[in-house]
Amino acid sequence: MPKEVKSEFEIIAGTGNIILAAPHGCPGDDEHTGRLTRLLAQQLNCHAIINRVYRKTKWIEINGKKIKESIDLHCNEVDLNSVVQIEQAGLKKKWLGTIKTFKKDILKEHNCCLTFILVGAGDENVKEVNGTADILLGAGRVKADSAEKGRPTAGDEVVEQFIQLLKEKGSLTAVVARAGNNDSNNLENRYAGHSKNGLNQYVGKPISGMPDKTVHAIQMVFAKTGFRDSTENIAAAADSLTLAISGLKGAAVHLLEKKAVGTAAEIPSTPIEKQPDDDLVAAAYSELKNIFVKRYEEARNRAMLDAGNYIIATFYDRNYQLAKNKKQAAKKKSLHRLIKKLQAQPGDTPAKTWIYDAVGLAVDEHELESFQTYGKISVSHKLKLLKVKDLETKKQLISETVARPLSVRQLAQRVKEKIEGEPQLDDLIRQPDRLFSKEYAHWYSQQSLAALEPKKRAAIKKRINRYTSKIQGEIARQQQYLEQYKKILSRLEQQ
Repeated sequence: MPKEVKSEFEIIAGTGNIILAAPHGCPGDDEHTGRLTRLLAQQLNCHAIINRVYRKTKWIEINGKKIKESIDLHCNEVDLNSVVQIEQAGLKKKWLGTIKTFKKDILKEHNCCLTFILVGAGDENVKEVNGTADILLGAGRVKADSAEKGRPTAGDEVVEQFIQLLKEKGSLTAVVARAGNNDSNNLENRYAGHSKNGLNQYVGKPISGMPDKTVHAIQMVFAKTGFRDSTENIAAAADSLTLAISGLKGAAVHLLEKKAVGTAAEIPSTPIEKQPDDDLVAAAYSELKNIFVKRYEEARNRAMLDAGNYIIATFYDRNYQLAKNKKQAAKKKSLHRLIKKLQAQPGDTPAKTWIYDAVGLAVDEHELESFQTYGKISVSHKLKLLKVKDLETKKQLISETVARPLSVRQLAQRVKEKIEGEPQLDDLIRQPDRLFSKEYAHWYSQQSLAALEPKKRAAIKKRINRYTSKIQGEIARQQQYLEQYKKILSRLEQQ
């Protein structure tokens, strides 16, 4: 099964033929869809993947048309419900690959695979699409008068039965969202699961070589009130969904028994504060910051060093010089088999890149033992330096990191410059502070631009258009805020 390198995704390997996905499960995004998915996966004992790092990109209006913002990996902004943005972010293998592996494994044992994609929407958006709906279902359907062709990702029988079961088991009103003509400003179009770019469209495709197997994929769009606004409502929603999904024809579900929860009478009473204690908050903030930043960093550094030193001792015969080249392990075949075995295990086992990074970190620690400045930089900085092979260049960058100081991102840029030479124009497009400095002004002179190959010019133009669209969207938002602030000031002056 694919492994996440930096734990961006929570991957749950369950049983049966159900897959759950929460593309907007990052805290603060589609609020509590991650919690709901996790709880539902526990109760259904099924497969699930939950995004917990990437925030979805926003819809912005350009020339009267709603479009999606471009991805921004520096800010972890990627819509994992969009296949295009998943591929642009280089997450196809880790996100889509995990779902595809679940699907293949399921269809080896079962005749059908049922996938549910859980996302959220504001109460007002759900009501705008359908005033009576609690949940909007997206399965690629279109309106009767639409010029668009339907792209169904679930059978009619499955969808209709699911709607009926939600009503019977949880008193929930589910309505199928249907796409009209191609209009990005129409909310129902967004929720219909009709876009070729949608995750349900990717998941709902049959598996090559398994023509007799059936695949169903349904996007569920939840309002907030009554479903995602409290622990009690999340639990109730999970209970209703568990009963509805497990009742579907063809669903292979092995329900886990719910653990009994203590009653309110069993919980000891404690005094409830009437006002927040600012001193307590300040002290707790300081302590937690120390735990999350300093201690985590120390633990991470220690774990990687211990692992790296062990691997060098075991597979490189304690030869740190040999370990500089990962392909020169004395017991190369055994190391390769170990990595394969780790990758095959469920849970948070080390990925291949983590293993080799640990080896590289142990080599640097060994070689730079007498260079005291090295101990002053974080493990994140140290990992960026692994690409630098020349020891003196590495020492220079370490000293620069401490003296300036450099952030991890800034150090990564300096490493890139040392390896590749001076940054090119397309490297600087998303760095306006550097691009428009005197140092790099020569890159966008008329003469330099004219010297570019046509394909290069077209690629740079495309990147600039994408980035300027994002800037325009941000300007529009800030302009709206400015107008609102002006209104408040005007009302204050009238008092």
